[in-house]
Amino acid sequence: MLHDQIYQETAQWIIKIQHAPLNETEQLEFEQWKQQSSQHQAAWSKAERLLYSLEKFPEDGQQLIQQGKKNAQFNLNKQLVLACLLCFGSVMLWNSDYRYIWLSDYRTAVGQQKQVELEDGTQLQLNTHTALDVRYTAQQRIVKLHYGEIQIRTAKEKNHAYRPFLVETKSANLQALGTVFNVQYFNNSEKQTCLGVIESAVKVSLNQSKHTKIVHAGEQLCFDDRNFKVLQSLDPNILAWKNHMVMAFEMPLEKLLQEIGRYQHQYIDIDPQLKSLKVSGSYPVNDFGTLQTALQFSYPIKVERYFGDRVLSIQPKAENQKSKNN
Repeated sequence: MLHDQIYQETAQWIIKIQHAPLNETEQLEFEQWKQQSSQHQAAWSKAERLLYSLEKFPEDGQQLIQQGKKNAQFNLNKQLVLACLLCFGSVMLWNSDYRYIWLSDYRTAVGQQKQVELEDGTQLQLNTHTALDVRYTAQQRIVKLHYGEIQIRTAKEKNHAYRPFLVETKSANLQALGTVFNVQYFNNSEKQTCLGVIESAVKVSLNQSKHTKIVHAGEQLCFDDRNFKVLQSLDPNILAWKNHMVMAFEMPLEKLLQEIGRYQHQYIDIDPQLKSLKVSGSYPVNDFGTLQTALQFSYPIKVERYFGDRVLSIQPKAENQKSKNN
């Protein structure tokens, strides 16, 4: 959405001004950016009000921006920059899920994973930022996945008559057919569910169209409440995430960072020309030092970390830029 894009651009200007004084060209670009629309002006005013309300924003803040050539610079501490990033950055995309944080039977925070054993012996593995409810009745065993990702190993009940095991999302009902499987669902505008079957099979019934399909071991299928996408082979990351890793094979750098970003509250600023850079390898989701070393060693990029890894800046290496200019 345009509104979200403006907020992210606001966060980028905050980072740039904090990092170094604006030169004359950058000052002009900043003023032109603000004048693009009333929404741009409102977003920047909101940032100023936030900082000023915390009594850290200088009264002549606007003059400081305009005096970049005199080495003027915002004196923002880490907490304030993070507050702005949380206000304007990509974390806002998760806000609609907050109501489940305290109300769900089982949940994980961003970056957390959890192992759960249900009353019938079924094993659940919750990935980062996940919330679900469990409801067992005389006829059914139901897991309601509100958002996030889970991996399930269903148990055969010994002391109870047969009850089907179901996973419900807003897209569909998934019935386990004696299986190990992975379900990913994000409560966003697309309302898309992705199913990966590791053992046996799962029957999928779409909520709106009522179409059904059986997905077998080694297969992966994504769908919304009306249509199935193209059936694919199982993504290796379905097996890797439990080990806190992301596996990439010719994956665009932007997509890799989006996957890793699911495990962290952070803001990532990536140069546009690097977004489509194809990368391969196994990368940790919770060790940015290793990630930085691996990416810089293998690819012509420079990774800079700020504020305890809460902000990542990814740019082309300087020598690359020089050779390109020549």
